[in-house]
Amino acid sequence: MRRASLAGWLFFWLGASSVALADVSPTDRATAQALFDQAKQLATSGKYADACPKFEESERLDPGIGTQFQLASCYEHVGRIASAWTLFLDVASAARGMKQPEREKVARDRAAALEGRIPKLTIAVAGADGSPDLEVKRDGVLVGRAQWGASLPSDPGEHVVTAHAPGKKPFERRVASLHSKMPKPVRSALPPLVQRRL
Repeated sequence: MRRASLAGWLFFWLGASSVALADVSPTDRATAQALFDQAKQLATSGKYADACPKFEESERLDPGIGTQFQLASCYEHVGRIASAWTLFLDVASAARGMKQPEREKVARDRAAALEGRIPKLTIAVAGADGSPDLEVKRDGVLVGRAQWGASLPSDPGEHVVTAHAPGKKPFERRVASLHSKMPKPVRSALPPLVQRRL
């Protein structure tokens, strides 16, 4: 079997009235199983870059705690340590809810081993209070105002930080958060946006 399905424990935890939340078709379940098996073979052969997308798609089709754990391990091997850390913590939390203390401990130990190596990225926004419509994104994902100025976990590698507001010139900066045993925080300062010329 592939792994304990989240559908099973959600049904137990939330009750029969919530079963529609985890409705997975037999076709999706079979596809998820096949992808999981292929990903495991690739990971066993050390082909983690090829394995991770298959684990991701398997998890998307039929979420399961075992798939999450394997995906976290895969991310760790390809250097996506912030993503791995987050997933290991998710697995630990789910295992706790399923009363699986051994699985919870393994996942928490794996997360703890990564924590000190995770690069941090701070997006500092100048003049933020004066631009209520300012929208900041990291790698195309919205960065909420509560995140501005905070040192937050980031996968190693290059990240694209953008900002735009109505009537202003858009801003883009590429920043790199480096992977190392003792990573230094990276700060990306966004200057006030310049008025767009008409």
